[in-house]
Amino acid sequence: MSKKLLVPKLCGSSSHEFALYPDENHNGIVITEVEHLELHDIYLKIYPVIIKKIVKRYEKSLKCDLFIAEAIVANAVPSLLKVFFDISFRIKKAADSQNGNLSIAKIDITSELPADLDIGGIIQKIRTDFVLNTELIYLIGEIFDFTKVDVCLDCKNPPTHQNSFVNHNSRLYKRSILNGLFERAKKMFFTIRNSFFTAKIGILNESYMTSPMVKKGLYGRYFEKIGLDIDIDNSNYSNNVVLRGEIFKTEDFDNSEINFLLNKMSLNTKERVLFKSKLVKYLRKFYPIDSLEMLHDYITALDKKFDDIKVDNVLSGSGSDAKSIFFLSLARKRKIKIFRSQHGGYYGYYKTRYYYENYKWINEYSSCDYYLTWGWNESIQHNLFNTKCLPFMSPWLSERKNFWSKNLRITSKKYSFDVIIAPTKLSPFSSIAHINSVDEIALRSDDLVSIVQELTRVDLNVLYKSPSLLSNDGYQVSINKMKKIGKNKFYFMDRIDKGITLELLEQAPIILWDTLGTGFLECIACGIPTVVYIHSYLSFTEQMKVILRKLESVGIVHTNEKSLACEILLYKNNMGKWFLDKKRKEYIEEFADLFCNTSEDWSDKLIAKISLLGSHDERKYGVRAPW
Repeated sequence: MSKKLLVPKLCGSSSHEFALYPDENHNGIVITEVEHLELHDIYLKIYPVIIKKIVKRYEKSLKCDLFIAEAIVANAVPSLLKVFFDISFRIKKAADSQNGNLSIAKIDITSELPADLDIGGIIQKIRTDFVLNTELIYLIGEIFDFTKVDVCLDCKNPPTHQNSFVNHNSRLYKRSILNGLFERAKKMFFTIRNSFFTAKIGILNESYMTSPMVKKGLYGRYFEKIGLDIDIDNSNYSNNVVLRGEIFKTEDFDNSEINFLLNKMSLNTKERVLFKSKLVKYLRKFYPIDSLEMLHDYITALDKKFDDIKVDNVLSGSGSDAKSIFFLSLARKRKIKIFRSQHGGYYGYYKTRYYYENYKWINEYSSCDYYLTWGWNESIQHNLFNTKCLPFMSPWLSERKNFWSKNLRITSKKYSFDVIIAPTKLSPFSSIAHINSVDEIALRSDDLVSIVQELTRVDLNVLYKSPSLLSNDGYQVSINKMKKIGKNKFYFMDRIDKGITLELLEQAPIILWDTLGTGFLECIACGIPTVVYIHSYLSFTEQMKVILRKLESVGIVHTNEKSLACEILLYKNNMGKWFLDKKRKEYIEEFADLFCNTSEDWSDKLIAKISLLGSHDERKYGVRAPW
């Protein structure tokens, strides 16, 4: 049997290649949902052991304060480990499926990643870059003694954005030249007015909170924007081989937690030794420069920021970059209370995406005193940084709800289409979460084709809103199938923008999602007619499973295309009555209260909450991770 070349994805239809990652045509290796959940539990036991060792070396080799070391290492290491583990597990499955008859492309892996890539940028590159994944296959493939061959792989990365891409999620007004000018004038007025105030709450990484804050006139009177623009030329930095050798050592992985994973993978003695050595080599290469070589320069520069910042508390949204983590750690050392706010969907109800049961590894938890959720609550045990989880509400959704209540009109008018299909973008390669991962691409593709087939069969007109150019590339065969099946009842939007717009909802009265993400939450919170198609309840928390069954009973959640088509037909014929159903309203409200809570007076409540906890709660400074 001739050996097939292991590649990230098939670039053509070559019978001499074997794809590591799955595609819509059912090529490649799939890590099943059950396997992802099993691996997740194993990883959670590995992370604290490895982080503990690295943190101690930060103290010794870098003379880094333990408080800062804990935050920065916990921010970067779990994501990198997760990627390496998943790729290794996938390659082992590939080797077993082909009885080891695989070869790998011999390529140069000595090149360094750009110094300006933080951990988020590195993970994003791994998720999307064909060449980089070829390097990872070569690095990890050496564990399994694959034959190395000289070959040129000609596969280009598809474009990720059109030049005129627009993010509509921050828009809180109806689009027009006059409204645009008014918004600019309002911002200018607040800027001038705010110069006369001294705010007591700093705000960092506002994300989608910016527009709500401006609308409420909160900047200056209550909140002061904190800019982390510091003058450090990262072009002068590169991987310090000696330092990285001191920080990452093979002996760190001689432990029972790692061995449990290696047992799961059924590695022999030789493969186990190589696994650990390649893992260390990988960490030395991919660990972000801003979190290691640039550490002291960042700390020095950001420390000076506090000479000008006179705030008692800090509110932060998203932000996993080193600057943000450093700044927040320095603020906590100064006994400034840190509040972080949830900024999107998936939190609180998925087991493995941003919801790590007893451990909170994602930076939003590991760099704050209080985490403000969109309604859900959780008793956090063994929490790394003594973070308290507080049920709250979403400022962004609150203002979006206000916008939609003024502009959206649900009528029985004649629409161009009966339903909008809004699938979620999927990355072509490895990611830190299995929800919406490449492992779902074949399943999602088949589902989309079946859904379009059933919707058009019952004479419904479908508008397909693509999430990204990257998704178009991954779904190209399926998109062509949908066009062929749907004929004149299926329309594919060429324009790709982020978010729901009034113009979009004027074309069709209801939106169909294929995941319970931010878009679905916005619809539920804001009264936009919506349904969702999901394939499995397996990865949801037990609380969420109960709620999903309720939503399924009233036609919001669907697990088969026939019930979905019937529900959309029902809505089409009863638009005015559909949302008025007593049970449907009750279950929607129950879901909204927990996962997309809103309030008209969110700003007053936010200021009151921060003021109360920032002033009167006795913080236990010096409480650190249980290493």
